[in-house]
Amino acid sequence: MEYVELKTDNAFCKIAKFGATLVDWKVDSNPVIFVSPNAVLDGKKAIRGGIPVCFPSFGPWSYGAQHGFARTSTWQVAEGPSNSGDESSVVLRLEDTEETRKIWNFKFTLDYKIKIHGSTLILDLDLKNVGDEEIS
Repeated sequence: MEYVELKTDNAFCKIAKFGATLVDWKVDSNPVIFVSPNAVLDGKKAIRGGIPVCFPSFGPWSYGAQHGFARTSTWQVAEGPSNSGDESSVVLRLEDTEETRKIWNFKFTLDYKIKIHGSTLILDLDLKNVGDEEIS
């Protein structure tokens, strides 16, 4: 499984590109977020634990797997990672594909910015509709 790591002078986080799941965050070497050692990290099932991205649904829905397809999709690095002193960030991106449109027929770009500033973790999702249909 591929990961992206962010580091500052006193903080660290690790994000799996599979599902864009934040699987580790430490401040002053103390764990804040972690994934159970019993979690399956084979890239076939959603990672249980950490901070997942649930999109386009949270919970059960009639179109597909619980919590949507984002947590079982491989995300691409759109920007970064940049690591320096007290700030570090990366932008991961998920775009619609033929497979996602079979489940949820909308064209989109979903950017996920993960940033550490000092000892603060900042998470930001930005959904862009790149199609002609209104997303519902």
